[in-house]
Amino acid sequence: LSMSSASSGRLITSGTLLKEGGKLVTKWQRRFFVVDQEARVLRYFSDERKSTEKGSIAFDQMSEFARETKRDFCFGFTKRKPHKSGKMKTKRYYFAAASDEEAEQWVASLKFLDGRAGES
Repeated sequence: LSMSSASSGRLITSGTLLKEGGKLVTKWQRRFFVVDQEARVLRYFSDERKSTEKGSIAFDQMSEFARETKRDFCFGFTKRKPHKSGKMKTKRYYFAAASDEEAEQWVASLKFLDGRAGES
């Protein structure tokens, strides 16, 4: 877990989380996440070496950051992206941290970095 300082406290900038994934059958996979503050993107990789980027999500597509009850230390957010039909496509992403405190720090950090630090 890597953190940096900000006026409101410490921000998580990278770390290992479990991410729920899969199309037909969902399963929890260990991924290494990196917050790219300059590009305003959350990137995730297959491991800490960052050799294979598995995906990325722009901060401006994220909303509804919250703790979840799917499993211990779980949190999530909704990704909103315009669809070619003109409608908004949404997908809920779920993550699990190693502890309750770490899950709270991830939610607070993502809200802060997205400019929504005051939202509950």
